[in-house]
Amino acid sequence: MADLKYDRAVYRDRESGELKIIRAENLSDSDTLSTARTNTLYDLSEQTELVARAGDTNAPHFAGKATEGRRLVQGERDKQHDKRVVELATTLQASPNWTLGLLGKRTKNTPPTFTPKIELFNYRWGNEINQIVDKETIVRHDVFGASNSLAMSVRQPAIAIEVINTHYPDEAAFNSFIQKSLREPFIVLFDVIQFRGQNFSNLLVKIDPDTSRLCYRAYTYWIQKGSVYKGDYPQKKIDSYARLKIEMEDTLTWFAKEK
Repeated sequence: MADLKYDRAVYRDRESGELKIIRAENLSDSDTLSTARTNTLYDLSEQTELVARAGDTNAPHFAGKATEGRRLVQGERDKQHDKRVVELATTLQASPNWTLGLLGKRTKNTPPTFTPKIELFNYRWGNEINQIVDKETIVRHDVFGASNSLAMSVRQPAIAIEVINTHYPDEAAFNSFIQKSLREPFIVLFDVIQFRGQNFSNLLVKIDPDTSRLCYRAYTYWIQKGSVYKGDYPQKKIDSYARLKIEMEDTLTWFAKEK
């Protein structure tokens, strides 16, 4: 079968709510086609509505319904990246309660200090989570967590962790993060796996399951309140992903020399 724009479609079972998948290659089966035509179908992101087509001059396929739609922005995909994303999400899913805070320096005689910033109660976490950020953009966050509480509170912000291995997210994602963090309680932490062949996992974002701490450091870059921060200090000159990449790589270069 020739490459199709939509080779699979999904729908929700009306009784269980379970997500079901239909493959385009199976639409030639009358029962499968009937199921496809009696359910509301979407693409795998569940953002674009699809219709099933079979029995005409073309091979069985799915087609998107005419709509203005939103652009889906997603990060890189490779084994190292995906492994780190699953590791972070799985660790966070082990507990509903965490403390976000600043992890200080370790000395020869004392453990690193920890300064708590926000207590995160009753949070739910997942990986590869789609979020509508504006009328034009959907962002697929590597790791995303939010309080189960129905009330929105600055003390219980939604938190995304974007994992960087070899590619940085694009300007559309950066701008949407900035704007969303202006409108509502929303934080984005940037994690880096490696830089110039050196491993930096757990340097910028560290999760300690024994103490239920989600840690950033004085040199961690993150977004909140419409600005990029380094540690606890806003970086007003960082107004694009291109500038963020330069600043982050300068920091990583310094650490690479220190190792």
